[in-house]
Amino acid sequence: MKTDLASLKSIKKEIIRLTDADELKKELNRLAAEIRKFDLSTAIPAAQRTRLEKRYRELKKTLVELQKRVDSSFAKVSSFVRKAANQTGRATAKASTSAKKTSRKTAGKTTSRKKVAKKTSKRSRS
Repeated sequence: MKTDLASLKSIKKEIIRLTDADELKKELNRLAAEIRKFDLSTAIPAAQRTRLEKRYRELKKTLVELQKRVDSSFAKVSSFVRKAANQTGRATAKASTSAKKTSRKTAGKTTSRKKVAKKTSKRSRS
C-alpha cells in the first residue's frame, strides 16, 4: 500500500511538473541542446556507416526502378481502360441510334396499319 502511495505521489508530482509551461520550455530546450550535440559520425563506426550508405544507395536505386515500372504499368492499364470505355460508349451510342431508327420504323408502320384499317372499315360500311 505504501509503495502504491509513493508511486501515485511521484506520478502526481510529474504531472504537475509537466503542466507548468516554463518547466516544459526548459525540458524542451535541454532536449534540443542534446540533439544538436549528437554527432552521427562519431556514434556509428566508419565501416558500418559506409555499409549503411551503400545499402541506402542500393535501396534508393531499387525504389526508383520500381516506381518507373509501376508508372509504366499504370499508364498501360489506364490507356486500356480508356480505350475500353470509348469502345463501350460507341457501342452504346450505336445501339441507341439503331433502336431509335427501328422505333421510328415501327411507329410509322403502326400508324399506316391504323390508316389502312380505318379505310377498310369505311369501305366495308358503305
